Amino acid sequence: MELTSGGEIDDVVVELWKDGGEAALSGIVGVEFDDLLVFPEGTPAERVNEAAGGELLGGKYYQSSTQLFLFRAGGSAVLAAMISSDVFEHEIQNATFGPEVRIVAPGDQQLATLES
Repeated sequence: MELTSGGEIDDVVVELWKDGGEAALSGIVGVEFDDLLVFPEGTPAERVNEAAGGELLGGKYYQSSTQLFLFRAGGSAVLAAMISSDVFEHEIQNATFGPEVRIVAPGDQQLATLES
């Protein structure tokens, strides 16, 4: 498993951030998943690797300014995407969501969130 740029997710996020609306992540990511864990910059690598079910990060911490969206199926990572953190409410950090999770945004460049 490798970290990906999360570009396909970011494209939808930016559009929703501007125009408003909502979108199911299951329709964007192209993988089936049981849950989504969101990790902010500075999360201990050991915690991320444990959640991923194997080594995803080297070093001591997740050091990107993006948020790490870790999609899992059966307790193991199926997708690890780095997502722009500038457009999301902080309450999604360190949260876990089920497969029905969707991005919800009021539009007009207001902060978006994730909801189950």
